[in-house]
Amino acid sequence: MCSSLLLAGNAIEPVLIQMKDYVLYLKHNLNAQAIGWLKEETLQIEEILAI
Repeated sequence: MCSSLLLAGNAIEPVLIQMKDYVLYLKHNLNAQAIGWLKEETLQIEEILAI
């Protein structure tokens, strides 16, 4: 039983590493999109205030 758990734990480690990489990639892309959106919003607000 214990050896089965160790084998399962060792097998899932590469999957967890890959999943962490995907999550980091998604966070980076979402942050870049949010920054782009904020820049657009800022420009629109500045245009409204300039009128």
